[in-house]
Amino acid sequence: MRPLLFAAVALSGALLASCGHSPDTALFVLTAQAPQVRTAYAGPPVQVRAVRLPPQFDRPEVLDQGGGGAVTPRTFAQWAAPVGELARSALTSDLVARLPDGQVIYPDSPAPAGALLISVDILDARIAGAAGSAEASWSVITPGPRPGVPAVVVTHAASLHVAPQGFGPAGDAGALSRLLAQLSDRIVSSL
Repeated sequence: MRPLLFAAVALSGALLASCGHSPDTALFVLTAQAPQVRTAYAGPPVQVRAVRLPPQFDRPEVLDQGGGGAVTPRTFAQWAAPVGELARSALTSDLVARLPDGQVIYPDSPAPAGALLISVDILDARIAGAAGSAEASWSVITPGPRPGVPAVVVTHAASLHVAPQGFGPAGDAGALSRLLAQLSDRIVSSL
């Protein structure tokens, strides 16, 4: 009877030890990247209306994109907000850093008449080893001068690539931030 009691106590202790503290969840954001130069743009103000990412990014966990198309969510590494909204905010901040003061309207502010509206679709984004690549398309929409006059839509596309800098979820968030900064440079040159 005594060995059975000892085994039960040891098993209980092992179970209690395994129920210890799990790692804290780390939250990640996307950040604006400093530009090489500020542009002397003199056109109408611009506003980023939407940034759409591939469907696999529509989850709270930061993804580990392994080789062969394998995607694994990182349980204890999550985006601080929906990643599409983080991307929209970072891209807007990138444009603020690149365009003259007052030329970028913040995402949820009302846009004045004549403002250029930008809609971004990132069709494919791969981040592995903190290197990143993406296929992106953006449309610049010039609203008609009055109701009933159609808008003018000009669409552009680009392949984006960034070199590795860091590893793990922080490196992945940095790579996606750098891809968005590169995209903002392309958007500015298309205005």
